[in-house]
Amino acid sequence: MHTMKKYLIKSVSISIFILGFIGCETLPDATVDVSPTYPISGEWWVNYKINGKDSLLLGWNRLLTSNTAANISTEILITGKTRLFDFTFKSTSDIGQKTFSVSNSPNLAAISKQYFNNFTVQNGKVIVNGTHSITNVVTDSIYFELLVDDPTKLGLAAGTKLIVSGKRRTGFPADDY
Repeated sequence: MHTMKKYLIKSVSISIFILGFIGCETLPDATVDVSPTYPISGEWWVNYKINGKDSLLLGWNRLLTSNTAANISTEILITGKTRLFDFTFKSTSDIGQKTFSVSNSPNLAAISKQYFNNFTVQNGKVIVNGTHSITNVVTDSIYFELLVDDPTKLGLAAGTKLIVSGKRRTGFPADDY
């Protein structure tokens, strides 16, 4: 019986050893397809400031920049939600320069048409590795000047620019606001 146990242990050990070599097939690296609007597209943590202050008391908010249904590099969707207003609108983009802008783009977020119908974006830019997250992870930064069609609805003067700036969401819970 003792000999049979030794034989069984030896057979199992050799089998595991052989399977280890056979099972370690080297596969080619996976290719990761990205949106044609990358690096502009992504999920961001942003704040909305007027003259350097959070005058609307909005704090940090999520913003999404993504490709449109056309899936081309020259246009993006900008989607945001704050406690005061929601929006989704199209903007033109220049991926090589990592810039975006638009004039009087209609609000596609039906729920917030009561607030704003059109948006203008000026000086939109993404800076790759331009900032740090809460936990000091290097991440991209985003900046743009947002004009709404009727800022008086927020108690603001006509022509008031909301300075939208922030950082790419890292996906780590410790970096979320």
